[in-house]
Amino acid sequence: MFDTAPTGHTLRLLSLPQAWSGFLAGNDRGASCLGPHSGLKMQEERFKAALAALTDPAQTTVILVTRADKGAMAEAARSCEELNALGLHNQRLAINGVFHAGDRSDAVAVAIEALGQQALKDMPTSLQALPQDMIPLRAIDTVGLPALRALLSTE
Repeated sequence: MFDTAPTGHTLRLLSLPQAWSGFLAGNDRGASCLGPHSGLKMQEERFKAALAALTDPAQTTVILVTRADKGAMAEAARSCEELNALGLHNQRLAINGVFHAGDRSDAVAVAIEALGQQALKDMPTSLQALPQDMIPLRAIDTVGLPALRALLSTE
C-alpha cells in the first residue's frame, strides 16, 4: 500500500515506466536527459515489470480518495481518467469525511450537509462507475487500530 504524493506528481510518476519503455525502444543513442542509454536499457525489464504489476488487477488496486466537494471530485475524476489511459483500470473511490448533521435544528450544519450531498449527487460520471466507500466525518483522532475500528463503526 502506498499513500502517494498529490495527484499531478503521482500521475507523472505512474506514467514513467511506460514513457521510459517507449523511449528505450526508439532510442539507441549513447545518452539522454535520463542518463546513459546502456544503464537505462539494463533497467528496461524492471520498467516493464513495474508497468505490468500496476496494470494487473490481481496485483494492484488504485483507491482514489476524495471529499464530498465539487473541486475535490473533479480532481479525482481527472485522476481516474488519466489512470485509465495508463491502463490502471482497477480503481475504487473512497469518499472521506462525509458530513451528516447531528442536530437537524442547526441550520449551518444542515447547510454544510446539503452542500456535500449535492456534490455527491453531481459526481462526475467517471467516478459514478467506480465501486465506492463512504467514510463519515467523525469527531475522533484516527491514530491506531481502535480508532480505525471506531471510524468504520456504525454506532
